[in-house]
Amino acid sequence: MHETESDGLFYLVEVKRLVAPGVESFDEARAQVVSDYQDNLEKNWVKELRKKYPVKINNKGKKSF
Repeated sequence: MHETESDGLFYLVEVKRLVAPGVESFDEARAQVVSDYQDNLEKNWVKELRKKYPVKINNKGKKSF
């Protein structure tokens, strides 16, 4: 059992086994690789959309609320 604190919250962690450090195979890391790739594609897509369609705020309409 291990006690730790983060952002004012206390956690109690039970360590069942330790894994030796090393390189993961692609099959082991596949989910993280796919997730990172999708995040990268989305960021690039949003950047291109912002470049193509700049956001304009109508301050006159904004003040009416």
